[in-house]
Formats: sequence, C-alpha cells, structure tokens
Amino acid sequence: MACVLCGSPVKFECNKCQQVSYCSEKCAKDHWFAGHRGQCRSVAGSGRRAFISSEGIADDFQEPSTVLFPDDYIPDMLTFNESFGVGTGLKNHGNTCYINAVLQSLTYIQPFASYLLTKVHSESCVYNATAQFCMLCLMEEHITMALTEGWAINSPRNILLKLSNIGDYQVGYQDDAHAFYNSVLVKMHDALFQNAPATLPDDPTDRSRIEETTLIYKLFGGY
Repeated sequence: MACVLCGSPVKFECNKCQQVSYCSEKCAKDHWFAGHRGQCRSVAGSGRRAFISSEGIADDFQEPSTVLFPDDYIPDMLTFNESFGVGTGLKNHGNTCYINAVLQSLTYIQPFASYLLTKVHSESCVYNATAQFCMLCLMEEHITMALTEGWAINSPRNILLKLSNIGDYQVGYQDDAHAFYNSVLVKMHDALFQNAPATLPDDPTDRSRIEETTLIYKLFGGY
C-alpha cells in the first residue's frame, strides 16, 4: 500500500478514521491540513478512502464511461431565472454559528443554488422517497426557504436534527466550520453518486472517474 499523499511505502494509518495511510508524520500533517481534517469524520467506518475513492486510480487518465452531470449544463446555472432579495438570517441554537456560516456560504453559490431551486434532485431521490437521510435534499429545502420564503430569520432545524448523520457533531458544542463544510460536501457527493444509475460499471478505475462527474465534484472538487 502506498502513502495517500506521496506514494511512498506506508508506515502507519490515520488513527482516527483508519482509512488512509502515510509514510511519515509530515505527509500525515500535510494531508490533514490539505483537506483530510474535513473528510476524516465522514469516512470513518465507511470504507471510503477520501472524497473521491483512490482505489484503482490508473497512472494514465481514463475518460469515464458515464457522465452524471454534463459540463454543458453549468453555464445555464450561472444566472438565476428570477431575482431574490436579501436571504433569511439563521438563528443560533447555542454554538451553532459554524453551521450557520457553512449554510449561508453554500446558499449564495449561484450555480449550486440554481440547481437545487429546480428541485430536480428531490423529485427523483431514492432517499427522499423512503424518508431516509439525504444531505442534498436537506440543502434543497434550506436554500428554497432562505431565498424564496421571505423570512427575516429562520432556524435550520431539520439540518440540526441530522447532525449525527453528517458527522461527529452535536448541537451545543462548538466545532470547526472548515471540517463541517467538508463533511457536508462529502455527504452531498455521496447522495448524488448513490442516486446514479444502478448499471454503473464494477471496474474501480472507471467508477472513480465517474465519481468525478457529479455536480458536487465539478463545483467543489478538482485536482
């Protein structure tokens, strides 16, 4: 097994999630601050090695056999179909300011909000149909409320009730906004991938490339 950061032979794994391995303390520290600190809680116990699975990645780039969200759709999402006033403020429920900061940040990323306001995801989401946890459905509900319902202040109550599904977070305890942001992105990305066609290939390299074609990866991921 190779170090997730530099590819050298490994000496130990992350003692928190036990899903990524390193060759040195330096690589572990560099990877932590490069983004693993936000992924660690979400991948713990899940078998996922990172935001995008590293299993089967080839040295030569391979085009995905299936594209889940075509690039051609993104330019149309850069403008809203209607004008919105100032969005709603969010109530603090005791040390939830880091959560509110992340929600407000995501709400005003225009292509992301434009997509969720169409409600395309929730109308076909397999989790929504069975009343299961879906981070993307929760964000769709939140952004719709924040931009279209005219509240001066509101509570992200439904998201707070699902904190344990997002990661190791609790209402009333202060936490890191960057870590929470990454946890939310991982859960939204997983929701899109799990809603992908059931005929996805078994080849791990191809599946890794396909994961990189979700809307969340195209807006927030990269190399």
